[in-house]
Amino acid sequence: METSTRDKIIIAAKELFTERGYNATKSRDIANLAGINLALLNYHFKSKENLYKIIVYDSFVQILGNLEPILSDEKISLIEKIEILAKQYTALLIENENLPFFVLRELQKNADIFKDIMQSMRLKTENVFTKQLLELGSEQTAIDIIFNTISLVIMPFITKQLFISSGLISEDEFVPYMKQRQEKIPYWIMQMVAND
Repeated sequence: METSTRDKIIIAAKELFTERGYNATKSRDIANLAGINLALLNYHFKSKENLYKIIVYDSFVQILGNLEPILSDEKISLIEKIEILAKQYTALLIENENLPFFVLRELQKNADIFKDIMQSMRLKTENVFTKQLLELGSEQTAIDIIFNTISLVIMPFITKQLFISSGLISEDEFVPYMKQRQEKIPYWIMQMVAND
């Protein structure tokens, strides 16, 4: 199936915005990477700013959108939820290492963009997640578990260069290590739940 012009622009823009940021990315660079002329980019999105807003929103949904269906499903146990989240986010970040930096930058500048997504997710997931924690006799909150799980997955990607430059891990060792580490995260989280 052939990629549409609009999709080509979005793919190119996402790559450049996440790598360079908004100010360092020129509309002409996006058009060149997408293999189109600048007039087509302007026809589809009117401005670089409009395109950027779409990329920011889509990136945030990509990072947090996976949470809602998993956390709100009563049939998925707590440990299974954590296993799924750890695997999905590790895979996502291995493919898009710049994504956490991009989303964090935008959260600092434009938190209102994400407000609706976050409120919707909280309303749909909090009760189910809290119920499962109470059934385990845990005093942890849903937010404790979500924060800790996401932090355990995302922080190594954010600090990757620090650990590589210190010699603690090499570039070649990083991805296999992250895949191995994702298997341990559910155990660490469940230890916290059991020992509160």
